[in-house]
Amino acid sequence: DCNIDGIEVDYEWHNNNWGKIGIIIPELSNRYSHFLKNLKIALGKNKIVSADISGWGVYIFGIYPWVNVTMLNNGDFDFVNTMSYYWSKEGSLYRWQKDIELIKKWGMNPKRVNIGVPYFSMNKTHQPSWKTLSKNCPNININNNSCNNVLFIGKKMNEKIGNLIKKNGFGGVFPWAANYDSIENNNSLIEWLYKGLKN
Repeated sequence: DCNIDGIEVDYEWHNNNWGKIGIIIPELSNRYSHFLKNLKIALGKNKIVSADISGWGVYIFGIYPWVNVTMLNNGDFDFVNTMSYYWSKEGSLYRWQKDIELIKKWGMNPKRVNIGVPYFSMNKTHQPSWKTLSKNCPNININNNSCNNVLFIGKKMNEKIGNLIKKNGFGGVFPWAANYDSIENNNSLIEWLYKGLKN
């Protein structure tokens, strides 16, 4: 009724012992996928239903997918977003590559998967957004992934991630969150991500 495009569901399975370490048994992922399918039916074909999932880097025991892969590939719900929230001072894409390998191993149609990129940082007890952090590092060098000793996904690293996503045929990118980006001091990260997706 309010003309909203759809619903994104972020259910991280922390309410059961196995879920805490990322092992989601098929019975649970099937039940979850049927919920997503029913949600899609209730909202109608013109509304999007997506789910956030973790991969290798967050939960190294990614034995089973968080959703029913056949139902995802059949379009019973629209897509999944990986919570690929990693940082690397050296600009390594290793963890994103491992998530991509896991998604392929699970048999997910890459066109129905958006790869995550964090636009927040981990700084001991809090998670500053790039919008907040970037004020301390105006016009930061494109190869730098650290601002005042706080790691973030730098400009060149964003470009490389975008290129990796395009090269592997994924549906898109899932920046968490787009409004965490900076539009000041020549420090936009999304511009660099877009460059990578275009090239």
